[in-house]
Amino acid sequence: MILKKGSQGSAVSKIQYKVGEHPDGIFGSGTEQNVKNWQEANGVDADGIIGPNTWKQMFGCSIDEFSPIGVVVHSMTEFIDWEGEEITARQLLDKLGLGIHALIHPDGKVEEVIPSTQKAAHAGKSIHNGLSGLNSFFVGFELLVEGNNDYGSFIKKIDEEGCYTEKQFESAVNLTKQWMEQYNIEAQDVVRHSDVSGDDIRGDGKGKVDPGSAFDYKEFIKRIS
Repeated sequence: MILKKGSQGSAVSKIQYKVGEHPDGIFGSGTEQNVKNWQEANGVDADGIIGPNTWKQMFGCSIDEFSPIGVVVHSMTEFIDWEGEEITARQLLDKLGLGIHALIHPDGKVEEVIPSTQKAAHAGKSIHNGLSGLNSFFVGFELLVEGNNDYGSFIKKIDEEGCYTEKQFESAVNLTKQWMEQYNIEAQDVVRHSDVSGDDIRGDGKGKVDPGSAFDYKEFIKRIS
């Protein structure tokens, strides 16, 4: 795949975001010049065309692979009752037709669900710095809240100190740093679900609130930066 002046789509939006341009998905003259500037600054032949070499340098992966440019931090309950049966977080995602790239258990274990080279339906209606529909742009992981929780108890717990274990936090830092290095992701593009899918995006009372105040986001950003 070659992307150049006249190309359109989400891949173009990714390029525009990387070169500091509003991501409207249309590769015009402005994008062409910004790509040339980026290529020149990064030691790539400055022809204004995105081929395999420029894409690899820009996103850290093949042009034919899913190329995430950010990370969304989520949380969900470890177990939940579903039609009279206790099921796991992974089973719940399957039943809801959703996905995630990784689950981080209370003991710090990282369970891969969907490879980071593939899209996952984790962000839903979401916007970040002009990019909408972050499933096409971001990878994500779920911090699992210990125990069997309905929505009410889950919402309460994620605002209580100690909800997340130190081992979970360490694993979240390590996984995020791994993805950042692999895909050339910047810390400014590591966000909470509540940042990109809150009430301002989804409407009053409909926004996401995870991972909650129990997750020390400032310390997290400090650790990954």
